[in-house]
Amino acid sequence: MRKAGRTGVIPPIPTRKVVTGSTTTGTASQQTIRESADGQSSRSEIQRSEISANPKPEAPQKEAPPKGSLAESYCANIADAAADARFAWQLRQLRELDAELQRRIEILEKRTAEYREWLARRDAFVEKAQESLVRIFSRMRPDAAASQLAAMDEETAAAVLTKLEPRNASAILNEMPPGPAARLTMTIAGAARVPSEEEPAPAAGGGRS
Repeated sequence: MRKAGRTGVIPPIPTRKVVTGSTTTGTASQQTIRESADGQSSRSEIQRSEISANPKPEAPQKEAPPKGSLAESYCANIADAAADARFAWQLRQLRELDAELQRRIEILEKRTAEYREWLARRDAFVEKAQESLVRIFSRMRPDAAASQLAAMDEETAAAVLTKLEPRNASAILNEMPPGPAARLTMTIAGAARVPSEEEPAPAAGGGRS
């Protein structure tokens, strides 16, 4: 202990604060935490700056499917109208075919009626040849019988000839002109219809020479 000076007052002894190891360590830890926080804050600010400077590219959006072409749109719009038009066309074709079929059926029915009429006429003229008339012509001379048959209608004359004996019929036909004789022969054979009277007859030939 220092001795007092002349004044007899003892000056205070300066004291030094002793910092223990724990206090120093705590202060250093707090300083480290502050520095770390400051560093993280600085890095965050830097990252935010970089993000704002270089924005994150947006994810590519899927492209919408391309719309159909003008032709496809037109076809889609008129699909119903085209179907209706096609149906109407088919219906019209069927009606035309039906009309054509009916026309042909009418033609066939008309021809059938003509054939039936021809057969009826043929049967009728055969019935006209009565036995008495046949006997009369069978007893006549061929030239006289030929002139009489030429004056009659061809159906009746043909009916008479069919009832005569073949020898008498051939002799009568030999006396007739070639045109009427040929028509009577075709009528008897049924190979053709009798031509109309307006048709010019072949030139008359001679009978017997």
